[in-house]
Amino acid sequence: MLRRLVRSVKRSGSSIPVFVQRIPKDVKSRAVGQKLSVPVGESFVPLTISAKAKDVRLSLRTRDPSDAKVRHAQVAGYLETVWQALRSDAPLPLTHRQATALAGELYRAWTAEERRERTTILEQAEDGTFRRVYEDEDDEPDYWTAALTALDRLSSPLPAPSPFTLEDALGPLVDRLLLGRGISKVDSKSRETLLECFALALKDAFETRKRNAEGDYSPAPKSERFPEWRPPGAAASGPAATTKALAKQSLKGLVEDWWKESHASGYSIATYESYRSTIQRFCKFLKHDDARRVTADDVLRFKDARLAEINPRNGKPISPKTVKDSDLAALKSVFGWAVVNRRISSNPAEGITIRTGKRLQERERGFTS
Repeated sequence: MLRRLVRSVKRSGSSIPVFVQRIPKDVKSRAVGQKLSVPVGESFVPLTISAKAKDVRLSLRTRDPSDAKVRHAQVAGYLETVWQALRSDAPLPLTHRQATALAGELYRAWTAEERRERTTILEQAEDGTFRRVYEDEDDEPDYWTAALTALDRLSSPLPAPSPFTLEDALGPLVDRLLLGRGISKVDSKSRETLLECFALALKDAFETRKRNAEGDYSPAPKSERFPEWRPPGAAASGPAATTKALAKQSLKGLVEDWWKESHASGYSIATYESYRSTIQRFCKFLKHDDARRVTADDVLRFKDARLAEINPRNGKPISPKTVKDSDLAALKSVFGWAVVNRRISSNPAEGITIRTGKRLQERERGFTS
């Protein structure tokens, strides 16, 4: 039997499925040593590919079958972007706007309540070098004052040359975010711009965390300064660009593009037909086919409408299990894939589920008096 390239497996003694994907042979040598931040649900899992690794393996961190399917597609989509990036040798140029958009991801990782990075403070030693100091308690303003001071020193020329540079401090972060965007390398000028934009974004993030530690949780004044990411080569304007952009946001188009990738990853035709049917039903319910207009409220209304719908086969309402494992699973998977592939900004079906209890069995007790 041929081994599937992508699959979920269960570990012995655990009910949490594990994502497993074989590393493609044509990128194996370039993949070794790469440090990735793999999106799994709402969090990111750090992963370094070793020379001995034949597969990428990581926990999907959920026991829910529907969530596991969504996360499986999410991880597979991310890795496919990484493999495609490693297949490209030519360095790409980035504009200042594109560099700022990427830096926005770093800012949001440090400031979003559910995705905050572990606190890292840079301290300058007597010899002028910097070292990383990790703090578990990040609710003290002094921590952030120290972090801002160290970052300012790192970004400014020192009286004596320091071997610890912006490249040392932020280079790995730049690399991980570039790979997530399908870019293996950029030219030297773009690299310099990226490091400067990342340092400024980190400074803004530290200032926001410092305000939070002081009790100020009002909207950050600089949180909206980061533009939307547009990949190199993307058309900026014009009727053709508008038509292409609209096509990419079509709900029916998204499920077809999801299938092109998922079919190669081992998904069955039955899953595709089920997901396509759900998307068609969802479009009919919404009376439009624009993925950008879909909100969490739309998904909730669709869920409630499906639960109230009568199954023509048996004359009974659609079961909660069907809505959860079929309809919601389809929406979460397709929207999750669209987020990873930068078609939409967020997954409107994320976190929406249905509690399904175990069916009661009506039978006599094993012992009677």
